[in-house]
Amino acid sequence: MDPGTEATLLLGLAEAFKHAGRNQVSVDYADRGLRLPELAEATRAKLLAIRAHALFYIQDLPGADRSGAEAQRVGDAS
Repeated sequence: MDPGTEATLLLGLAEAFKHAGRNQVSVDYADRGLRLPELAEATRAKLLAIRAHALFYIQDLPGADRSGAEAQRVGDAS
């Protein structure tokens, strides 16, 4: 499948697992999406945001801060 479709699917999985309380799985899916080539900046921002939210819940506060700041930077630019 093309990277844009794959990124959208991985974002959906990351969001679903985040809301199900499976935060580490959510981070793993977000990380997979963020590694895709030619990722749309809006999708990158959303993946970073859900990653930040999940990291907060697994008590990785420095990681959550970094992901959140990057999500804002990318989101503002896109």
